[in-house]
Amino acid sequence: MGTLIQSVARSLNILNMLSRHPEGLTNREIAELVELNISTTHHLVNTLEDGGYVLRIGNGNYCIGSAAGRLYSAYLRGPSLHKCLNDAVSELAEATGETAYTCVWQNQAAVIDAIMEGSKAVRVGGLFVGFMGHTHLRASGKVLLAYRGSKEVESYIQNADFTPRTEQSIRDGQALRLQLMEIVDQGYAIDDREYDDDVNCVSAPIFSAEGKAIAALTVSTPAQRFRQNRRHLFDALLQVADRTSRVLGYEPTELPHKGKAP
Repeated sequence: MGTLIQSVARSLNILNMLSRHPEGLTNREIAELVELNISTTHHLVNTLEDGGYVLRIGNGNYCIGSAAGRLYSAYLRGPSLHKCLNDAVSELAEATGETAYTCVWQNQAAVIDAIMEGSKAVRVGGLFVGFMGHTHLRASGKVLLAYRGSKEVESYIQNADFTPRTEQSIRDGQALRLQLMEIVDQGYAIDDREYDDDVNCVSAPIFSAEGKAIAALTVSTPAQRFRQNRRHLFDALLQVADRTSRVLGYEPTELPHKGKAP
């Protein structure tokens, strides 16, 4: 490891501490928590405030400033996020032998962002990066919808085509609303032959450090094999999704994926 700059390390400690206290902290409280004297803390906080990384609010407390938000936005747009999602897809495909992929939310649709085919001889085909459509019939689409705001969900419902593709397909907005509530409660979504008669998918959210569902991780398998390997598929999916969320900085008070295979 190279030489460390003490003032930079101390400043980063202050930012990390403030990130855990969104209500803000006084200069004295910051000094006590990061174990610095008040004078040093004051100078460091002033420097961070000048750069926009710390904001002084009405009650005299200091909180994270907008410049830190810009850094985080750049991080989400950068290769770090894509690497995490690609690693998650690879890990899930290897663990299950089934096709795995991630979807992100774009223009009111779930769009495949990364994919890896399974190693098994008979596998789900027809999927590719950029694949989209029938969001409410796909496990990944339902996961991403479930964590959108109510206005965006209603907008989707108003514009969705509920023409069924199979006997299992969701056919109206109210049925979709109820299912989205269940998804948030259990922490995963299932496509039980809703998009294709011969295919089952299970999907779980990947959370950012802010607690936002920024992607859906999915495993897709022929329906017969899903019935045979249900428990293993669920366990592998939820473990990889949880681990990826934590790598991205998510710190849940409880596991984000609470459900177990029904």
